[in-house]
Amino acid sequence: MNGPRISLYLLEGNLQRHRYHLEGRAEILVGHEADCDVRIERGRNGGEVAAHHCLIEMDGSAVWLRDLGS
Repeated sequence: MNGPRISLYLLEGNLQRHRYHLEGRAEILVGHEADCDVRIERGRNGGEVAAHHCLIEMDGSAVWLRDLGS
């Protein structure tokens, strides 16, 4: 697909050096639950990650990071 593309690079933790790409219309769910696209272990480096922590959405050239409030 031609058009805007963003990449998410994880620098630390259980998914260190993993890359996720969004292109066109896409979304990535981040959290510690099994249904998340990016699963981050709980309690790493003293921080807490919620079951469904945030959603990264892309639609064309617009990108949103939505806190899921958990």
